[in-house]
Amino acid sequence: MYCKRTAVKNFRNIKEADVSFSDGVNILVGENAQGKTNLLEAIFLASVGRSFRASNSAEMIMFGQKSATVSLDYLCEGRSRDDNITLTLFTDKKKIVEKNHLKLEKMSDIVGSFRAVLFCPEHLSMIKDGPAERRNYLDIAISRISPKYIHSLQRYTYFLKQRNSLIKSAYANRAAFDATVELWSEKMAEEKEDRRENETDTAPTEDGYVTGGRAIQAITVIGQIEGHYILGDNQKATKYEHIIPLLISMEEDEEVRGILIVLNTMGGDVEAGLALAEMIASMKKPTVSLVLGGGHSIGVPLAVSAKRSFIVPSATMTLHPVRISGVVIGAPQTYRYMREMQDRIVGFICRNSRVDRAELEALMMRPDELSTDIGSIIDGNEAVRLGLIDEVGGLGAAMDALREMMQQQR
Repeated sequence: MYCKRTAVKNFRNIKEADVSFSDGVNILVGENAQGKTNLLEAIFLASVGRSFRASNSAEMIMFGQKSATVSLDYLCEGRSRDDNITLTLFTDKKKIVEKNHLKLEKMSDIVGSFRAVLFCPEHLSMIKDGPAERRNYLDIAISRISPKYIHSLQRYTYFLKQRNSLIKSAYANRAAFDATVELWSEKMAEEKEDRRENETDTAPTEDGYVTGGRAIQAITVIGQIEGHYILGDNQKATKYEHIIPLLISMEEDEEVRGILIVLNTMGGDVEAGLALAEMIASMKKPTVSLVLGGGHSIGVPLAVSAKRSFIVPSATMTLHPVRISGVVIGAPQTYRYMREMQDRIVGFICRNSRVDRAELEALMMRPDELSTDIGSIIDGNEAVRLGLIDEVGGLGAAMDALREMMQQQR
């Protein structure tokens, strides 16, 4: 692999330049302040998506200009044609990166395309300073060889920040610390082990995928959804502040191809549950939900939020209107708020399933089904008949559907 050509425009002090290179050793010779280091910076920028000198794009754009362009042509061993990486920098918005004239979603997507390792006088700090400098240099260098490495490193850094933030707040919220710290520690350990083993690439086969175990990820929602208020120690709970970062991580992780949501919930915090349902519904990756045991109350929106939904025959779903506990102010505004919340929940369910709104609301307000409440309990077969859930089936059926969706998305 070698750089064949670099073209820059309005980059640092270079108004416009187009430089070709040979496949051997190339030496840049010139007077001081003529742009030699700037040209090397442009090549490094096309390799990793960031500068080794500047902290933001505006610093790399020629004074008085609003944008700058860096284009790099390179030839990989075994390929008959050149590849191209082009970056456009702006003073007032995010830079744009293209590979072979196709826009990439994330800057890190170019890492590993053109492999370049930089050593400059500033890197003497690796010898003089602490281990953090050496670790950072090696992280960048390894990322050129294995693009997977940088994605794993990004996940690890995210988990580390979450755990450190939790530790700082441990004194103020000891319950949240005790319930969460092990989760972040486990996720960090997983990412560290992934980088150590240099995970095997996901490869397509006749059956779908051969993976290192990351292609399909599962999320379990059990007990009650815990939202703004902490439930008692003797209650099973799914904390929505745990699920949110997991969903974000899975959506960003290029190695995760599909997500299975397993539900056995008694309901809980309405706003927190609806927020999770909205997040799942907005995900681009294939999602499948499986209701086991129960999908009650706010568990219904969670069940229908996935792109495909399954329920085992013995499972039940409880449909009832929004309820509120604690002190209630007897004013029209209170009842209007509850009515609006009810409308949001019903609207979400109807948008994400085939159920008829009038029939759903009739079941939610039924007075003769429950002994101490209004509403209805329906089993798996009835949920499918109503169009609330897509199919009756268990884990095997849900996994088969998820693999099929993954294959179609590829």
